[in-house]
Amino acid sequence: MKLGFYHSYIWWINMNSLTDTLKDLEKKVAQIEIELANVRNHLALINTSIKDKKRPPLDFPVDSYGSWPKDLSLRREDIYNEWGR
Repeated sequence: MKLGFYHSYIWWINMNSLTDTLKDLEKKVAQIEIELANVRNHLALINTSIKDKKRPPLDFPVDSYGSWPKDLSLRREDIYNEWGR
């Protein structure tokens, strides 16, 4: 099927438009790849700095109330009423 001048012109415009769009997308993808590489480098630096630091031991306050009473019952039936609440 042979295209007329008008159809050929429209096809040429569409192809140029697609080519321009693809070029723009290639530029954006290249920029994103550069930004992603920067983020990965930054995360690698953060990870190495975190790994190098030692965390101090946990020091929780301790309240001592002595030993448990000998007759202390922790059975559910002894703690809750007859409805289980």
